[in-house]
Amino acid sequence: MVEKICSEYTSTLSHYKFENKINELYTKVKKYIEIVKKVSLVIIAVITILLLLLNMKKLYKAFSVFGTSLTITGFFMIIVNIFINSKIKIETILILNEAISNIIKNILNQILQNAKIYAYSMIAVGIGLTIVSNFIHNKLKYRKNVK
Repeated sequence: MVEKICSEYTSTLSHYKFENKINELYTKVKKYIEIVKKVSLVIIAVITILLLLLNMKKLYKAFSVFGTSLTITGFFMIIVNIFINSKIKIETILILNEAISNIIKNILNQILQNAKIYAYSMIAVGIGLTIVSNFIHNKLKYRKNVK
């Protein structure tokens, strides 16, 4: 009886240590994700400014290229999201115990949900930029033809 109590106690302690390690890694990953978000926003801003500077003469082309790339990226993200959801059954994941499995399931579901929201946003902004750039192009084209 005493041996069983000792083995259960040791087992509980090892799970507790393991959960602490997972929590430490999770906080590190969360910190790095925030850094990556900030860096990616800066990189997107720099690339957008460079694209606009390179196409100053025909600014509508820059908006058209940027809109098209956003639309394609959004569609690609949706396709990847559908593929992941069809090939991986997230609700059936079981790692160590139910509590850890639930945490991982929630994290994966949240990542996929955020990716879907970003994808739809990219598609909407991309289509909007493409339409606006075409309106600007047509307006400039027909204004020149009128004069």
